[in-house]
Amino acid sequence: FDATGCPCRKRVPPVPQTSIAGLPELRNLAPQATSSTPPAARATNSSPTCTRHKAPAAGSSHMATYAKPTPGEGAYKSPWLQAHFDKLASLKTGNEGLCLADVDGKGEGSLVVADATGKLRVFSGVRQRSEHPIASQGEPCAVTSFYADDRLPRVPAVAVAAGPHVYVYRSLRPFVRFTTPQIDIDKKEIDVWRQDSDAAATRSLLRSLHDGGARLSPRSLACLPMEGEQLEDHVERCRSIPFSTQDVVTCLSSVKKSLDEPDAQGLLVIGTEAKLCLVLDPTCTNITARVRLPSAPVAIKTAGVFDVDWRAYVACRDDRVYTLTSGEHKGSVVIRRPHIELETAVVGVAPGDKCVYVATADSSIRCFAAKARKQFTLHTPEPITNLERLDLKGQREAILILAALTNGDVRMYRGKDLVDVLRVGERIAALACGPYSREVNTLCLVTKAGGLIVKMLPRRHELATATYGGGPPPEQDIPLDIPKKTKLYLDQTEREREMAPEMHRRFQQETVNLQVTTAKAYLELLQRGEIAGASVPPKEEDTKEEEEDKVLVDLRAVVKGLGPFFHLEVEVANLGDESLLQIPILLSYNPEKYKSPKPLIQIGALVPGIPLKCIFELECLDTSAVDQEIEIQVLPSQLEDVLRETDRLESDVNFSALVMSRVTMPQSSLL
Repeated sequence: FDATGCPCRKRVPPVPQTSIAGLPELRNLAPQATSSTPPAARATNSSPTCTRHKAPAAGSSHMATYAKPTPGEGAYKSPWLQAHFDKLASLKTGNEGLCLADVDGKGEGSLVVADATGKLRVFSGVRQRSEHPIASQGEPCAVTSFYADDRLPRVPAVAVAAGPHVYVYRSLRPFVRFTTPQIDIDKKEIDVWRQDSDAAATRSLLRSLHDGGARLSPRSLACLPMEGEQLEDHVERCRSIPFSTQDVVTCLSSVKKSLDEPDAQGLLVIGTEAKLCLVLDPTCTNITARVRLPSAPVAIKTAGVFDVDWRAYVACRDDRVYTLTSGEHKGSVVIRRPHIELETAVVGVAPGDKCVYVATADSSIRCFAAKARKQFTLHTPEPITNLERLDLKGQREAILILAALTNGDVRMYRGKDLVDVLRVGERIAALACGPYSREVNTLCLVTKAGGLIVKMLPRRHELATATYGGGPPPEQDIPLDIPKKTKLYLDQTEREREMAPEMHRRFQQETVNLQVTTAKAYLELLQRGEIAGASVPPKEEDTKEEEEDKVLVDLRAVVKGLGPFFHLEVEVANLGDESLLQIPILLSYNPEKYKSPKPLIQIGALVPGIPLKCIFELECLDTSAVDQEIEIQVLPSQLEDVLRETDRLESDVNFSALVMSRVTMPQSSLL
């Protein structure tokens, strides 16, 4: 509590004296009390109280009263405290360009930023502590901290990746530089550049190699789209340069070597543009293990201990996440299968407790367990820009997954549960979690405009058990309007208790009667052939010889269309043991109601066990045609000559069909 008795004022950091007094142009704009205002009034106005913590009235208690906010929209307030905000920090970096480390070994964390201007900037407290130039012409792409040895005091080293080099700083001083190995160049490409030919011929030969699947160097790839003088200058300049290509570092991370302790010795894990993943030794001068990836990596996150059991989740440009682990031999690295395949580009990767969270460009976060089994998917209201893991320390420990959105919100998840939403108000370019200064739970944010925001979590936080929104909705406490029990309801309940066996027996009897009645009605419809698609079996013959010669054919029909044009789809299947040849299928209908351009279709061969489909086209001629029946007959092959002419379809020729079915046509809906 401050002098006014308001607890809210202690959360507001004091304005530094240099913010106004240190700037000459703003020195005269500071508010000053006028002499006309009484001293008592000036003292009252200079210490206003908020609406939630009013000053005690005369005669009341000396302590301020706290009013709990009512449930509803806007009632929830994030527990994160605003520790520092510098909108003029002018930081230009990505999500991989931030890390929190105790660079002095004094137990106070600092923020290390690999700025795009080629400088390593270190922040401690509310100011920038130092600035170190990076000896590289390219922009730094990643920064991380690790312990390179076991010496005391424990001071971590800072590794910065820029271009083909990884610069290692100890006590913020350059210590060692690692250079990636050179890329093996195709011999055919070298022969093309050594030929004494003009620029156009060189470009055509390089294009043919590229179309053939050869992996070209950057100088050859830059030559393909060029034209005219630009092409000639490029070819002439490249021929005078020694033919060697250096690999470029794309991502950087670290893993514990032999112990799972906060200050244990670690190893660097590097991803390069040549689809390589390298594990360096503690001195950062030699390569301990290497593995070739199917695609170029863009992000690496590690978990575990390298000498015991470790995993590296590598997100690549082919929209996949590959898992690296130890091989059969000590110190070897292999790619574990299966891979995590995604539909959109990967935005961020964060390892969890025996799982991994992957954020994609379709505004979703997917959680995968071992062997790439997806556990659940979380959807966000806006696209995700950054994904980071926060290990909560204090009275209750937990793992939170932080997702920064394009609208400036930071959503915090504990498993499937949304525990907090931090509204920053600006688009976030990078974020880092960990100990800063003497606080263990700190969130450092870099906005798109270059500002620096430091948020700290109180030590008695409740994020390990809380849920966003303050628990269940207020409607849960409203009782339901249940009507009172009437006399009739009580009598019926007592009757059901006394006559329960008789009621159950009556129900079973009526159910059986309903089943028998339904079966009888269905059998009658089958015998009369009034069910669409049901075939009528041929009548039983008196003699056994005719029964053996009987042919078994299955017939099913389906009517498709709304009218006046219909498609009658007929499926015929041979249920016998011998094939049937030249089988005609006849369609019989009322010529005044329907019309078909081809009422007879002949099937060349009907093999047993293989059904065949044929489609008849029908046109409805009468608008009042309702429930009209059409007969479908499968005729024997001996009637091929008789039924070849369509004029004799309505003659008095008597024949016996193999199978027949009747279809009830629907009424035309479009007439």
